[in-house]
Amino acid sequence: AAAQALFPAAADLCDADVSNIEKVSGQFTASEGCSNAGTYTNTWTVKDDCGNTSDTFTQVITIEDTAAPVWSTQAGALNQTVECSNAEALAAAQALFPAAADLCDAD
Repeated sequence: AAAQALFPAAADLCDADVSNIEKVSGQFTASEGCSNAGTYTNTWTVKDDCGNTSDTFTQVITIEDTAAPVWSTQAGALNQTVECSNAEALAAAQALFPAAADLCDAD
């Protein structure tokens, strides 16, 4: 949100107030293989009082996902001791599964 709120400043030799800057917000383009990462490309133009249009000012916002997931199940929480003849308890212990969390991936 902070990166999207950034705004360029413009100046003109003959127009002291070039505040009619127009922004075109780009859509998010996901990186191949990682839908949580990608880019937004925003562009701006400005016209002076005489209708002269500036070159396009381009902003590229790159979104990265560099944080690895972490286990939310505490270490040792799945440890079990079962009797060797208790196939049901062994199957139940084998079916236990840890949970994980990630800052950028809800699933």
